[in-house]
Amino acid sequence: MSRNPYDLTRGRRGGDAGRRAQTNKHRRLVLESTSHSIALSDSLKASEIAISGTNNLTATCTSPSTWSCIQTDDAGVSSGKWYWEIEIVTVTPLNTHHLHGAAPSSINHATQYPGNIAQSFGCQGSSSEYKNGAGDGTGPSYGSDGNVLMIALDMDNNKAWLGLNGTWHGGGDPGAGTGEQFSSLTAGTYLPTLGFYTGAGNVATFRLFADDLQYTVPDNFSAYDPGA
Repeated sequence: MSRNPYDLTRGRRGGDAGRRAQTNKHRRLVLESTSHSIALSDSLKASEIAISGTNNLTATCTSPSTWSCIQTDDAGVSSGKWYWEIEIVTVTPLNTHHLHGAAPSSINHATQYPGNIAQSFGCQGSSSEYKNGAGDGTGPSYGSDGNVLMIALDMDNNKAWLGLNGTWHGGGDPGAGTGEQFSSLTAGTYLPTLGFYTGAGNVATFRLFADDLQYTVPDNFSAYDPGA
């Protein structure tokens, strides 16, 4: 299902009227009147992952014995340019136990992670990248408490960028369409996806909303959930 930038004049997704003006980095982005419909999904998650937090967007890994993952409860995106963040709340015992990115809803939530299957990509906390079931280079090493992983997904050109704490990895520039971490992504519908491995206590929070992001949305991109 395709999604278009949010149209403030119609109260639903579609059109270009909802493209948000850019603000300075490190400023919280605020819309005058905001409501949101996207949360983490009870049906698109492993049983070992608990949901909590504001807008039910925090995931806690409780007692997994292998890889597990959780996704948002919306229809996903197959076109357009989208930006979201993942705040790393707790890492235990190793930074390799976080692996986040995007994947289709068909992923096996009890045994797989983003990047582990076709039509998916992800980056491990230790910086290893995966795409469509294979290793795909290195990205930012984000596996420490308090870090913010930035993801820009361009489904019009099948590319994705990763950043850390306000800086795009490797000098990438999503707005200009250059320096991407992932290219030639498989066409299809992608959902933001959090992946965890073994040790209980790993925690991460999605930042999907325009008024909840810590860093600036790239030029020509929209927050994953711009709000209403």
